[in-house]
Amino acid sequence: MSIKPSNGESVVQAKNIIIETYENLSILFSELDRVGEQEGYVTITPRFMRYKSDTDYTGWLTTNFIKLYVKATNPPASIEEIRELPWYGVMVDLNGDEEEKIPLLTIVQYKYDQTYWRRLPAVSDHWAFWAPFFGDGFEINNDGREWSSTSSEGVRKKHYGFEKAIAIDIPLFEVKSPEDIRIKVFEGFDKLKF
Repeated sequence: MSIKPSNGESVVQAKNIIIETYENLSILFSELDRVGEQEGYVTITPRFMRYKSDTDYTGWLTTNFIKLYVKATNPPASIEEIRELPWYGVMVDLNGDEEEKIPLLTIVQYKYDQTYWRRLPAVSDHWAFWAPFFGDGFEINNDGREWSSTSSEGVRKKHYGFEKAIAIDIPLFEVKSPEDIRIKVFEGFDKLKF
């Protein structure tokens, strides 16, 4: 076992940066919900979905967040109503683009066989919405900032009926205002077509 040496001050500074980042993400998620409602979108995941693990140290630090939305004038009252609507997602990935070293905000349209969902997605269902872009068993195409993913029958069953998704990456730091959220996220959803 080898423990890496560390300067105590740098650990405290790193923790402060993480807390500030999480505070800013909290503001972003609140604004997404507020602006989304104005644009006719409602969240079906009031809390963001994320990967957490006590046994895997990479799960101690949350770096990927997903919120799901549907286009509806009123919040759907049941899973049956939600099944009838297209599902959209906003994924914030702090690991982001490895080459450019920037965090990304990704807008996604998901297509699921909705009969697999007997309930609304929960915080712990993060993996089902993250895996189509990073997991095994999917046909993933990445053309710069545009993505698509499709599944096979075996993967579909394991991943709550996932069929396909399309997505566009946006550098997170380009989303600085409610107007940016309106244009880049919610008007962006309208441009995502299968």
